[in-house]
Amino acid sequence: MSRRTQRLIFAAVLLALALPIVIAAIGNAHDLAPPAGDQAIIDMYVQDIPAHLPLVGVYSRLGFHHPGPMLYLLLAVPVHLLGPYGMNLTAAALAIASIAGLLVVFHRRGGQALFALGAVFCAVLTTSMGLDLLSVWNPYVLILPFALTVALAWSVWCRDWSALPWLMLVGSFVVQAHLGLALPVAFLLASSAAIAVGVAVRNRRAAGPTPTEGLASGAAPTAQETVVAPAPTVPRRTTVLTLLIAAVAWFPPLLEQVTSQPGNISLIIDFGTSNPEGHRLGITPALGLLGMLMARTTPMGVNEVSATRVLDSLHGPAVLWGAVPAILLVIIAVLAHRRGLRSQRRLSLLLLGLDASAVIAASTITGLPFVYLVRWIVVISCFIGLAIIWTLLAMVIPDLHQRSLLPMNSWVRSIVIGAAVLYALIPLNVSEGYINDASGSRVLEQVVMPIHDALEGCGLTLVEPTSDPLELEIVSGVVADLRRRGIDAVVIDEYSFAHGRRHSIDGRAPSCVIQVAVADPERRMEGTLIASSAPFVIRGQSMPAVEVWRRS
Repeated sequence: MSRRTQRLIFAAVLLALALPIVIAAIGNAHDLAPPAGDQAIIDMYVQDIPAHLPLVGVYSRLGFHHPGPMLYLLLAVPVHLLGPYGMNLTAAALAIASIAGLLVVFHRRGGQALFALGAVFCAVLTTSMGLDLLSVWNPYVLILPFALTVALAWSVWCRDWSALPWLMLVGSFVVQAHLGLALPVAFLLASSAAIAVGVAVRNRRAAGPTPTEGLASGAAPTAQETVVAPAPTVPRRTTVLTLLIAAVAWFPPLLEQVTSQPGNISLIIDFGTSNPEGHRLGITPALGLLGMLMARTTPMGVNEVSATRVLDSLHGPAVLWGAVPAILLVIIAVLAHRRGLRSQRRLSLLLLGLDASAVIAASTITGLPFVYLVRWIVVISCFIGLAIIWTLLAMVIPDLHQRSLLPMNSWVRSIVIGAAVLYALIPLNVSEGYINDASGSRVLEQVVMPIHDALEGCGLTLVEPTSDPLELEIVSGVVADLRRRGIDAVVIDEYSFAHGRRHSIDGRAPSCVIQVAVADPERRMEGTLIASSAPFVIRGQSMPAVEVWRRS
């Protein structure tokens, strides 16, 4: 197949996989702007760039921030150019870029056959995420980049050293976005580095002494030593580039650590080595949780997993399901080893180590094990399915990785094209997280302009909630929107850790004070009503009316 034909096929497949995301991003962008809740807090930090460069990541409910600011820096230019729409469009672009990277890796690892399977893999992963792909919330925005990290690590395990700098870059982004993936990504990076070092050491030993060393020792090189050439090791340029990426990516967190008391890394270490107030999950319940998500739930059904089902998976016979993924991977690794399928064996062993690190990572969850905390498990589940199918096909079809899928029969080609068009036109499914984000944005859309008009002439403006969690989501959105419109809006000091100290009152005297409250006729509010939203229903979920009052 000519290089031009390969590029056309790649572009066509990428277009088919990206089209649902593009359609969703264009059709739903208005539903998610202006942002509310956690996405509004992310928007505040991004608006501060470049005047105030963040050194740490998004806040965590556990008293520290996630390790690094790469998510903020990625959003900076789109948000400054496109406003709040830039956030969701960036999330969509990041998902499409990750899919493109996955397709490239799959083609390098297994030719056209694995490229075709990889396209199905990406379609399943995209469909399972649904409209959550448009969210820049850190537990969701890293799902497809994490899949790319796994694929890049597999490439390094297969001695494809060109993947090493990309692995460092994408892996650093994933860890900086959410600390919950630190152990799995650390396994991928450490094992890849160990393989690179191991290959270099083995090749050095196999090559024997250099001519200089041989002359120094007085030994003449044998004929065997002169003909044996070492296998390729990591090129020096690739090593330097990888180390440079690591240094640049992790400089901000390290700078924050040495300039703050205490540093964020110290807070993370202290939390990890202490006994937190909340109960940590532990190994046995983690096995049950991962067994339920990987062995008893299809990737398409992760969004529908109920809290009751999660709690039921943490004890009793359900825990035994946690061993199923490891057993399947051991079987596949043994079969691949016996048939001499090195690439498949390496993938199975990689996933086996990743599964073990995922169990340890899940065991450290503090408090209730909400599904969003381990949403990334769907990536491992999809990779296990890919490893099983790829190994079994390679066992029954000789030289599968060298087989050409073209030319195909006309009816086969028609089925493939029809399936691609059908997939591209089916809209992404709606998730509960998307409904919450869209609901908050709908409320903000009704109240932000009246608030802005009522605050004309105000300087420092304090925005505070009363008691309802919905009110805090709206408060974050109001502050982010007012700051974008040039009003110095802040929150009460109680929320300074999440929103940032620059976005809190910090002992200053506000010139205007507004309060956000869910409408309640039995509660007497003081001040002047300046804005209100009507109650509405979005995607089957009813939202109460929200009022904004100005106090003297």
